[in-house]
Amino acid sequence: MLIGFGFGAPLGMLAAYRRGRFDSILTNVMYVFLAFPAIIATIAILSFWTPRSLLKIIIVIGVASIPLVYRVIRTATLNVATKDYIIAAKVQGATDRRILLRELLPNIAPIGISFLLIGVATVIALEGSLAFLGLSVLPPTPSWGNMINESRTILQQNPWLAIFPSLAMCLFLLCLNFIGDRLRHHFDVTEVKL
Repeated sequence: MLIGFGFGAPLGMLAAYRRGRFDSILTNVMYVFLAFPAIIATIAILSFWTPRSLLKIIIVIGVASIPLVYRVIRTATLNVATKDYIIAAKVQGATDRRILLRELLPNIAPIGISFLLIGVATVIALEGSLAFLGLSVLPPTPSWGNMINESRTILQQNPWLAIFPSLAMCLFLLCLNFIGDRLRHHFDVTEVKL
């Protein structure tokens, strides 16, 4: 998700702030990438990009997250960019850099943090799926998906070998989603609350 936020968030902020042709072209390119199912593209790339390593898996999943991050941050920036304090900053002669970093970024950060946590949960589930299919890191590197995949052969004799990693993964993903939702709710400053 850091790769996704490293590239998608700045592009989303710039596109929504600048608008015009840059926004139109970049948004259309991102929609083309979003048209491909991420899991199918990830499986296809990792199937052919051998030998697999942790770095390659991180790169593929990180690049796949860029369009999603772009879309969320762009939408959040579009909502904030039309607020009165942004217009006032422009009228006072503030530079674009100052507006982006001092006015827009703090106001879209709660949404970004919430999506980051939900994105981390999604990436963990995706890696678990890839490991279950045998396309993730190779054993003995620990992975919940690897644990579930290895216990498939002895599932009837020892079902807890698959149940406990699945349960741990499920609870961790649930916790990340709850934390992200609570952070977004806590830091969400709306005009109704003012």
